[in-house]
This record gives sequence, C-alpha cells and structure tokens, in this order.
Amino acid sequence: MDRFLKIFMIAFLVAGLLATPSAGAEFAQAQGAGVNWEVTIAMDDPDQVLFAQETGAELTKTMQAGGVTANLSNDQLKLTGQQGFEQLRNALFDTSAPWVDFLGGPVELTLSLPDDGKPVTLHLETRIASGYRWEVLAAEGVRYAQGGESVFGSRYRGYGAPAVQTIQLAATGTGESVAKLIYRRPFGPDEAAHAWLNIQVSAGYNQIEISDPSPAVLDSEATPPPADTAPNPLETLVDKALPASWDWRAAGIVPAPRDQRSCGSCWAFGTVGIMESAIAKSGGPLTDISEQFLISCNTSGWGCGGGLTAHKWHYNTLAINQIKAGAVLESSKPYTATNGSCTVTYNPPYRLSGWKFISGSEWIVGSVEEIKNAIYTYGPITAGVCAGPAFDAYTGGVFATEEAEKACDGYTNHQIILVGWDDATGSWILRNSWGPYWGEDGYMRIAWDTSRVGEGTSWVTWGTASLAAPTTYRPTGETYSLRPMYAWARVSSATSYSLQVHDIASDTYPVDTIVSDSVCSSATKKCSYTPKVDLTLGGNYEWRVASIDTSGTGPYSAFKPFTPLAGFRSSFNGAAGAAGWVKQPGGAWKSTTSTYYTTGATKKYSSASYDNQVFGNFTYEARVKNSSMVYPAGLVARGTPGFAKTNDWRNAYEFFYSNDGKFSVWRGVNGKWKALKPWASTSAIKPLKFNTLKVIADGSQLLFYINNTLVWKGRDATFASGQVGVIMYRGSLPARFDVDWARLGMSELYKASSSLEKGQVEYPNLQKNQPVIP
Repeated sequence: MDRFLKIFMIAFLVAGLLATPSAGAEFAQAQGAGVNWEVTIAMDDPDQVLFAQETGAELTKTMQAGGVTANLSNDQLKLTGQQGFEQLRNALFDTSAPWVDFLGGPVELTLSLPDDGKPVTLHLETRIASGYRWEVLAAEGVRYAQGGESVFGSRYRGYGAPAVQTIQLAATGTGESVAKLIYRRPFGPDEAAHAWLNIQVSAGYNQIEISDPSPAVLDSEATPPPADTAPNPLETLVDKALPASWDWRAAGIVPAPRDQRSCGSCWAFGTVGIMESAIAKSGGPLTDISEQFLISCNTSGWGCGGGLTAHKWHYNTLAINQIKAGAVLESSKPYTATNGSCTVTYNPPYRLSGWKFISGSEWIVGSVEEIKNAIYTYGPITAGVCAGPAFDAYTGGVFATEEAEKACDGYTNHQIILVGWDDATGSWILRNSWGPYWGEDGYMRIAWDTSRVGEGTSWVTWGTASLAAPTTYRPTGETYSLRPMYAWARVSSATSYSLQVHDIASDTYPVDTIVSDSVCSSATKKCSYTPKVDLTLGGNYEWRVASIDTSGTGPYSAFKPFTPLAGFRSSFNGAAGAAGWVKQPGGAWKSTTSTYYTTGATKKYSSASYDNQVFGNFTYEARVKNSSMVYPAGLVARGTPGFAKTNDWRNAYEFFYSNDGKFSVWRGVNGKWKALKPWASTSAIKPLKFNTLKVIADGSQLLFYINNTLVWKGRDATFASGQVGVIMYRGSLPARFDVDWARLGMSELYKASSSLEKGQVEYPNLQKNQPVIP
C-alpha cells in the first residue's frame, strides 16, 4: 500500500474513532487508567529517515490525534502516551506504521508492574516465522520471571504471518516489581536493539496485550497456478527409479542461504530462491534476484506481514508500475527488510516459462513420492512448514518435533525451499532464509510429514530449448566510444532481447534494458543497438545479452569485457577545428571557417594524420571534396609514419576515389604497393561534390563505404593497428582536396545492415595514382 494512502486512511480512522463514542472506546478508556508508556524506535532504513523528514508535520499531527506525543531526532522516533494499552497498540502498529516498524529488529521491553505480586499474562505480537520471539530475562533484583512455556497463535493464515505469543509472568519472591523482556532471535550474533519500550502500570492488570489491533486481512485463497498445461512430475518419472538420496547443492545451482531478517518475507525468499536455481539448472548464471521487488511491488498488499507463493509476478502478472512481468536483479532493487515502495519501472531480465503447485493447491501437502519427483525433475522447490519455537531453536540433526497444531493452528506459517532428500533418515534437506547462523549453516534436515512440511509445494521452469544464448560480437577489448554499439547474432525465434552492461568497479548495471527485435536484420542475421548511456572513459565493463520469446527468457551469453576509449571528432571549422591533426610530407594544409584543405605538391602525395595516435579496430569517416577530375584522393588507415620520395606512406592501407566514378584499395609494405581492390567503377560517387568516405577495420576485415554504399570488403592481416589520415595525389595540373569533417569511433563491422554494391567494372591496369591519364 502506498505510504501516503495509508497516512490518509489512518488519519481518517483516528478522526472517526475520536468523533464516534462506542463500547470499544469506553473499554479503552477504562483500560487506560494507570498506564504510562514511552517507546523509542530506530529508523534503520535511509528511505525511512528521508520519508520521516519530508512528512514530519503529518507524523506529528497524526500522533497528536491519538493523544500521543511524537519527537523525531537522530534518526529515531520517540512516542509517549498516558491513555493505556489500546493507545499504545494503535501507536505501535497502526498510526506509526508508515514511518517505522516496531518489530523491525530486536526490542527491549521493561514492564513496571504494581507491587502486589499478582501473576500477569502477556499477549505479545511476534514474527516467529522470521526467527524472532520474546524472552523473559532473568535478572538479579527483578521479581517477575516466566512461568511455563510460551504459547503461539497465528494472527491469520499465510507465509510470514505474525503470531501472538502468550507468556505467563509469575512473581518469584522479593525484588523490584519489574519484568524485563527482549525480542530477538535465539541464534546468530547479538544484534543491537532496534526499539526500547518502557511501560509503567500502577493499576491492577492480569492481562496485557501488545499486538496489532487491526491486523491485515491476507487473502488466504491459494494463488492460482497458470492456466496452461504442464507435465505432472510424478507422471514424468513414474517409470524411473529415484536415487536413495539427492542434493542439488552438489550441482552448484543453489545459492548460499540468505537472511530475511525481521521482515515476514519468507514467501518472497522462497519464490525467488527456486527461480535462481531454475535459471542455473537451465544453463543460465547463478544470479541474485530481488526479493524486495516482490515485497514492494506486488499488487496483493503482501509484505513484512506475510504473503503467499508469488510466482505469478515472475511469470505473467504485472507488478506495481511495471510494464513487463518478470524478475529483476538484486542490484536493481536491494533488500531492505521493510515494505518499502515501488515507484520505478524496472527491466526484468528473467521471466519464468512455467510453474505449478505439485498438489494443485497452496494448502495441500504433497506426498513424499510427488515431492521427490518434483525436486528431481525441476530442481529445488518451495514448500510450507510450521515454524514454531522448536524449529526456531534447531541447531542440527534430523528435526522431528511436530508443531503444526501447537504453534500454527494446524497449518503452516513459513515458506522454505527443499533441495533434496535422504531415504536413510527419511528426511528432506530444507534451505531456510534465516541466514547461515541458524541450524546446519542455514539448512535443516527435517523428517518427512513433520509440521506439515511440503504444504503448497511448487516448482518453476525457466528458458526453453529453442532459445540459445546469442553469439556476441562487439564491443570487445579497446572500444573507441563512450556510447558503444552492441552487436550480436540474431536468434530467429526471439521477439526481443535483454541487454545488460555491467560496470565491474561499481558492480552496477548502467544499461539494463529490453530491446525489440526490430534492431535485427533477417538478411545479415545480426542485431545492433546503441543505448543513449555514456560510459566512463577507461572504465572496465562487460556485457551480455539473452533472447526472449513468448515462453520466457533464454540463457545469457557469457560476459564480454571491453574498455571505452576516446575516438575523435574533428569539425574543421577554423584552426581550432583542426586541433590534433599533423601535417605529413607534401603540400601545406590550411584551415578555413568550414574545411581543412591542401592544394598538394606537384607529382607527389600530400597527407595529414590524426595526433600520431594508433588505433586498432575502428570505424573511420571523413566528408571530403576532390576538385580534380584527374587525380585521386582518399583515406589512410592503420598507417605507420615513414614516407617514400613521392611523400606516400610506406606502410599503410589507402582507400582512394576519383571524380570519374572510380575507387580502389591498396596495401603498402615497405613502399611496395599491391591493389587489394583494383580501380573499379561505382555509382556511389558524386563528382566534384562532397563525398563521405568510411573505412571499417576490424581484425583482418576491411570495408570501404562511399556515401553509405558498401563498395568493397575484403581481408588482409598485414596491419593490426596504426594511424589514420587523409591523402591526395597531384600531378602537374592544379588540384585541391577539402575535408569538411572527420571522426573515428568503434568498429561497426557487425552493424545489422549493408550489402555489397553490385555491377562494378574493374580497371586492373590503372596505377594507384593514375585513375585517369593526365
């Protein structure tokens, strides 16, 4: 529920209660006699602190309406009241709920009682399904201690739903008439207190209740499975003998146990946990999926107060503010152990291809044979179990204590994951969400048919056999762009693709998006896409892509590392526009307000190169104009300075064109030139006008474009890197060569476009500097 909506509803409720006297109100006033209380609650989540600061006036007003004084200071909320336990319960669980969570961590409770030594029964809200419960502390000089065992009763049906813990307090001799309690887990390292509650009771009370006066109404109907048919695991393996023991941890597809902390979010951890294993089992990465996304963005109002199996938001149901069903990464929505909010539209890189309850319902316990078959067929599965005080205190061995009737009113309250079994001990291997300190490093061996373990078991599938991981092309290694183009092989059945770019240093994903298959070419069988996201110069990145069709998301490609480097863009609008360009032997180069030009030198070459910088794989373009109908001009690529008597480069690739409609490509090694493409005709050239020349050099592959027409492509591995530049040849007649602009960026070899021009006529007898005899 949106925080602001909840504030409005609470304010409306408080106003109504104050305006309309009732029997309940009279009872509350009677119970208020002789009770003073004070509570301090820490705000552990930065979002909580920010929200409280922004709505402090509303917080104070809401509390004052119920007779409560509120003070916000040092990231703590302090509340005080004098109108009894009903006022306290409303303040702790209702009116303060948008700002703080009273049971969001360990709580220290000091209860000062009348000096009459009479027994008192406490009814305290607890989240036993998170591993937390109340304990009465024995302290010297304190009169009250616990008499007998605690009794637990669930507030409502659901995984992670809270309970009421009933504790009998009995006077044990003399001493201060005080009871000290602590709300905490009985396992793991000591946690710092999250809240401190002090209550002074001067009138006689034999029953004290500190629980939510208006608990949430959780939809207890089983979440419906998807309508499409899917195989029954029992039928799938009915003719096969199952092994006597099985443990999916040995296959490396089970993440380490995680910790839900104080939030009743086991339902989210169960849902997420088996999806992570299903992805890894199907060939994908062992990834970290966000539980907080389900808690904050589900549309059923589930949260830290409990929920149900939530596969539908990973399969075919839109969550709050989302446009696509599926799971998002932990890095996109980190866990906070709070209800949080959902104001961002996320890109879900994973979506289930199917799921079902083994027994057909959230509330039916599957048979041992059905559960075994499901685990063996689909991997780890979700299951319900009753988590009572014995489950809470488990440290090892095969757990066989039946608690469903005693602690869970005959059903389950906690969702866990079953990853295997052992026939020798008749037990399941249970993965909990209470961190590594509980049980056997976060796991339990639990006897079959104990505490309704296996209620509501469900399996999921991810990916399909038809969706392979796409082959990725570029970027890789040194990439001359801060906004790279990502290119991969088209998958014929894919309707879209999930593209992720990982910043290794910060462990973030600056690009995490879904790309339509419109970026792909059926002719070249390539896909290419350029996100409008600037990366950090010299940063360490890696990227991957997965194909998506109507059945789900396929496995991701392996990460391909790359480093964004600077290319260049030269506009040649005055001397400043030619910065970085170096004149090589030949005629002088000059700048105008619009071009960089040379008139050349008689019967020699004239060239300029960029910044004496070496480039490897790149796309190099220049818009040029050759004023001569006789002599060629063009581009230099992968050149090494060193010049012949004619001022020509001795080692380089050169790409020429002439105004009589011809072009050629040459390779020079130690001054000896060979035509990689002899002079040939093309209709792409615009005589005596500006023409855009483009060279793509990628490994041994070379491509030459004129005005976006691919006129030649070939292979030559002589030069892997070198300088780039512009060049012209002039005979005895006047000539001029203008460059409007030049730029270099990453290789576009795998761009999803371009086919080679046809109908060219070659002139193999023409020399490099003689497309037309002068």
